[in-house]
Order: sequence, then structure tokens, then C-alpha cells
Amino acid sequence: MKATEPTPAPVPRPDPIKVVQRVNPEARPVPAPPREKSINLNIRVRPRTIRSLGTVAEQQGTTTKNVVMKALADAGIEVDELDLVDRRTVPWHQREG
Repeated sequence: MKATEPTPAPVPRPDPIKVVQRVNPEARPVPAPPREKSINLNIRVRPRTIRSLGTVAEQQGTTTKNVVMKALADAGIEVDELDLVDRRTVPWHQREG
């Protein structure tokens, strides 16, 4: 039988807040701004509208949501900056490397 070596215990990582307080005892954590939860917007449109929206999004290399959000902003509607961000991920079959 082959003897197995014991698995080393994981090394605990220092708490970053305690490290900063050791270096600068007067430092205080800055509270993160509260995050607003996104809300679903569901609209019904005719097939021709959704096809046209998809075509424009493809031509611009973005998402249909992004096209809609930019159009709303261009129309003078206040749009949160995070709603204008294209947050797509690249599918595994399109990734380089």
C-alpha cells in the first residue's frame, strides 16, 4: 500500500480592514453606495418591430436592450448609466484562445 501525505491546511488570508487599520489606525471603512435592484420591463411589439430592432442592434454590434435604452435617452428620458452599458458575455464558442 502506498502511504498518502497529509493535505496541508489552507493558509488563512488576513482581513483587509484589519491590515489597513494596523497601518493607519485612523482609517475608517467607506460604506458602499446602496445598489438599486433592476426591474423587469416587458413590452409587446409586432414581429416587424422586433425584427427591425434586432437588425439595428446587429448592425451596431450591440444588444436590442442597448438600442432601446439609447433611443430613450436620445428622446430626453432619464436613463440610468448602468442601463446604457452592454453587459453581454462572449459565448464560449466565440472566445479567442
